[in-house]
Parts: sequence; structure tokens; C-alpha cells
Amino acid sequence: MNMRSLLAWSLIAVSLSTVAAEAAARHHARAQKWSAWRLSFSETGRDGAPEVYAENLARQPVPGPSDWGAVKQVTAFCRDHKAGFEIKTDGGAWGYSFWGPAYGVTYQVDGATPMNASWRGSDTGDAAVFPGDALDFLQALPDDGLIAFRVSDSFGREHDAAFRLRGIAAVRSLIARACWRKI
Repeated sequence: MNMRSLLAWSLIAVSLSTVAAEAAARHHARAQKWSAWRLSFSETGRDGAPEVYAENLARQPVPGPSDWGAVKQVTAFCRDHKAGFEIKTDGGAWGYSFWGPAYGVTYQVDGATPMNASWRGSDTGDAAVFPGDALDFLQALPDDGLIAFRVSDSFGREHDAAFRLRGIAAVRSLIARACWRKI
């Protein structure tokens, strides 16, 4: 081993130890042109289990950039062997109600009948977390199409965004495998 390769391996080891030190280090997969989802993977689960994150960004939140709590993305994930699905804001916050963070969410898939539910909020107040079985929710979505969300925040404002579902079949499969569940 020459000095050049020794130096290269040393730099690689230092950079890997820096990445390992970060609690939320993820490895991002190259987004496929045909998919609306960006995948990332991590091995930082409590028991070292793999974690999968699939993020889908809104093309244009409504009413637009001036909306402080605009819906920015939906995220499907498997963390600590549990599937989850959440709607996130773009850096704003949706506030807290008397019972803590909880938001009214209406979603509509491909123009079907809108579904209303109360979703609990994240501790930071910037995400609405699907209250049911997230993998069943993902399984019910069509392989291609459009899903639209309206989040009613604690301040009485509504935030709308729509997301393409193209590529959701791969997301379902990866999350089910990471959560050790058959689909």
C-alpha cells in the first residue's frame, strides 16, 4: 500500500466516522425519472434495523409561497419496524390545540369522495401524522394518480397541496419489507 492510497483510506475513514456520528444519517437513492418519490435509507434504528423514508414534494402549494404553513411534502416511512405516513409543512408550524398538536385533514384520491379525519401532530407542530395503519393506507392508494390534502391548522387556516402517486408500488414494497410485513 503506497502513501497515496493510505491517505485516501484515512480520509474515507474520517468521513465515515463523521457520518456515523450523526443520528439521522441517511443514504439517498437516485430518484427514478418515472417515480414521484425520493427514497432514502438509514441503519440507525434502535436495534440497528434498516429504516426507509420516501418523500414526495408538492409541486406548488396553495395558496403559494406566502403561506407560512404551506404543505410541502408527504413522507412514508418505516422506523423501528413501524410504518408511518405524515404530511409536513415547509418550515412553518400549524400550532397546538387544547389537546396538543392535532389537525383536521381532508384527502382526496383522483377526484373520489373526500375523506375527513383528525390527525395527531408531531411534537414540533410542523407535521400531521396519519392515525391508522400507514401500510394499509399506502396499500389502498392507486399505483398512479393524484392525492390532494387540505390541512386545517390550529390557527383556523387551511393549507392545500396535491401529490403525484407515480412510483408508490415500489415505496409500499420497500416499507413493507423494512417493517417485516407481507403485502
